[in-house]
Amino acid sequence: MGYMKNKTLRRMWVLYGAFFSILTLGLALFVSEVLSTSDYEDLSNFMTKNENLNLKTALTSNLENAANNYDFNIPISTSEDSSVIVSARINEYDILVMSKDEEMIKNPSSLVVLVLQYFSVLCFAVMIVFIFIILYSLYKSIKRGKVFQKKNIRWMRYIGILLIVMTLSMDVARYLEYQFVLQFLEGTDVVLESNMNIHFTRILFGLCILFVAEIFKIGLDIQEEQDLTI
Repeated sequence: MGYMKNKTLRRMWVLYGAFFSILTLGLALFVSEVLSTSDYEDLSNFMTKNENLNLKTALTSNLENAANNYDFNIPISTSEDSSVIVSARINEYDILVMSKDEEMIKNPSSLVVLVLQYFSVLCFAVMIVFIFIILYSLYKSIKRGKVFQKKNIRWMRYIGILLIVMTLSMDVARYLEYQFVLQFLEGTDVVLESNMNIHFTRILFGLCILFVAEIFKIGLDIQEEQDLTI
C-alpha cells in the first residue's frame, strides 16, 4: 500500500513539474512577444517626424487584407541564374488615423473598444495571479498527499472562465476597432476584412481547463466517499 502511494506521488510530482514548465514557458513567450514589438516606437518616430502637422489625436490598428482582392503581385528579387520565382501578397496593414479634431476620433464606439481592451488586460492579470495561486496550492497539496481539494478545483474553474471571457472581450474589441477604422478608409482603394474573428483555440483551451476541473471534482467526490467508508 505504501509503495503504491509513493508511486502515485512521484507521478503527481512529474505532472506538476510538466505543468509548471509549460506555464512558465508560455508566460515567457508572451512577455517576450510584447516587449519585442516595435509598433509604439515606430509610431513615436512617425509623430516626431510630422510635428509640423500639429496632429493631436491618433488611432492605430492592424487590419487584415481581404485575401481574394489582392494577388501575389509583389516581386522579390532572386539571383539572376535562379529558376525560382518569388512573389508576395499584402496580408495585413498597419493603419494609422490622425486628426487635429479630437471629436473626430473619440466617439462611443472607440470608448467601448477602450473599455473592452482594459477589461481583457484585467482578466489576463487576474488569471496570472490565479495560476500562481493554484501552482502554490497544488505544491502544498501534493506534499500532503491530497491533490483533490475544493480550493484547487475553484481556482481551475476561475482560470478557465477568465480565459474564455478574456478571449471574447479581445475579439469583440478588435472587431469594433475594425469597424471604427474602416469608416476612415471609405473611398480608398484598400479593401479589408470586416468579419469578426474568434480565437477558438483559446476558448477550447479554457473549456479543457474547465473539463479538467470537473474531473478533479469527481476525484474529490470519490476521495470523500472512500474516507467515509474507512
